Amino acid sequence: MKKTSHSVLDIFFTLALFCVFSATALAVVVIGADVYRKTTKSMEDNFNGLTATSYITQKLHQNDTENAVSIGKIEDIPSLIISQSNADQSFCTYIYEYDGNLQEQLVIDNTKPSLSGGQSIVAINSLDIVAINDKAIQIDIVDTQKNKKTMLIAFRSSQKVGEKND
Repeated sequence: MKKTSHSVLDIFFTLALFCVFSATALAVVVIGADVYRKTTKSMEDNFNGLTATSYITQKLHQNDTENAVSIGKIEDIPSLIISQSNADQSFCTYIYEYDGNLQEQLVIDNTKPSLSGGQSIVAINSLDIVAINDKAIQIDIVDTQKNKKTMLIAFRSSQKVGEKND
């Protein structure tokens, strides 16, 4: 009789130890999954904000030529307008926020662009563009997490940032 009661305690202790181990392992997996989810979300938000600012900065630096950059609107939405020309034609690139995305649209000069005609670059909440003077502009981008990034861009060329109405 003593032997069976000792066996039942051994089995009960082993079963209880297994349950504690299983609960601890499950808790570690759940905590790890939550940390992973938060990290990937943070990385994605950081990527979106940095991509938008980097993209606009590079576009403006590539086109830092005389009278190439202006500020305008497409259907009352603020837009950066970058004018370019080759031997045959002149083009305008419009950069603006529409439907929660940074958009870019390339059109032949003197063609009226439409908001829906742009190519989505990255998700953002808003884009605000202000000419500080004729040699510098301020661009405010609010990313999907409501973080505001402000860029001050000064031009080296004999650029004169102006308003262009379409």
